[in-house]
Amino acid sequence: MTTSFPIQKLPYLVLMKTVGLMANTERLALLLTSKKTESLVLSLKFPNDKVHTIYFAEGSCGFMASILVSDHGENATPIKFDCSLRNGAGRNEEMNVIQKWCDVEGDFIKRAQTIYTKIQKLFPVSGLSLRLNYVSTESVERILAAPEFKHWWEVYTSGNIQPDAIKLIMDHATPNRRIICTSDIKLPIDFCHPNAFAFKIAQYSVATWASLDQLLAIRYVDFIGLGQTKLQCDDVNVLLHKFLETGYQMCNELEISVTGGIDEEMNAGEMRQMEIERVEREINEAEQALMAAMAE
Repeated sequence: MTTSFPIQKLPYLVLMKTVGLMANTERLALLLTSKKTESLVLSLKFPNDKVHTIYFAEGSCGFMASILVSDHGENATPIKFDCSLRNGAGRNEEMNVIQKWCDVEGDFIKRAQTIYTKIQKLFPVSGLSLRLNYVSTESVERILAAPEFKHWWEVYTSGNIQPDAIKLIMDHATPNRRIICTSDIKLPIDFCHPNAFAFKIAQYSVATWASLDQLLAIRYVDFIGLGQTKLQCDDVNVLLHKFLETGYQMCNELEISVTGGIDEEMNAGEMRQMEIERVEREINEAEQALMAAMAE
């Protein structure tokens, strides 16, 4: 004879601890047992420790919006939620995990917003990544304006994303966010935006638009990666000198592909001299700080 476990009758803190220790799939399975349990589980306060990735795409087959929830770690297996609207094609049952949550009429973005509202309660997020592939400028604007997605930390773009859409993303740049543009994203040579390098991490596979003046204005970022550029060796020398001469941190790490390559012998001497100057400057700063501390 088997007896059921009255989980709904557990004290709030005990229930929260019990459900919090469950694997993601177990937590979801518990929620689906009844409407009462769903309401109870969604009222619990879980730590913000999950990773969310939302894929948006538009194409001839329809409109795709898929939400993936996982724990941190490379081997974490995600749970998938499908918010897509396909043209004449059957739904992917593996991804159609909890269709009843999407109980509103609307397009793929609205459906994603509806489902994500509950996902955030069940699996509070520590980091939201937006993946945009062949998404219209209008859709990009709606996605970025949606309050459900405003806490994103990364936008990854591929496919035929228009320059105006990239500008919209750059409008939301902060020192804690990153932007990644694959080689599909080819911006015009005269492209310019004041926040292009205001992200913590900015990677542009095709950056023929990136000018020396834009790079000289970099302030306090972690990493900038530029693939194809029109920068020359002399431009890089000017940039490196600026990096070492400024009294603030411009960038922790910079990767640039230079047109025509780099004269390694010439740059070796340049780099040695610049390194000497950097060390001397750090020693002087340390001595000044020590003298100031002693004076106090």
